[in-house]
Amino acid sequence: MFETTNPFQGLGRDAPVGDVLDRAARRVATKMRDQPEVRAALTNIMGRVYYDLGVYDKAAELVQDALTYRQRTLGGDNPLFANSLNSLGAITLEQGAHSDARRKPSHH
Repeated sequence: MFETTNPFQGLGRDAPVGDVLDRAARRVATKMRDQPEVRAALTNIMGRVYYDLGVYDKAAELVQDALTYRQRTLGGDNPLFANSLNSLGAITLEQGAHSDARRKPSHH
């Protein structure tokens, strides 16, 4: 999947996942401008990986990029648009849950 963007180049085998994802996200954004469908698919996938890692701001940014493209080109009835919308909803829900948890005082 990331073969065309080569996110591992120069990082070594033991590179943290976040470093690899950061590099891949930058490369996808710049090198895949002429392949917007592929870019949307990859940014949506990378957003879900960031979500799984608990990096919600970066996850939301990437999934929003995919959602915007898919809405503009595919329309709101397309399953790929619905997939990105679902991903963004899950990320937003998780961001809110963590934000609420930080605001609530501890009762210890």
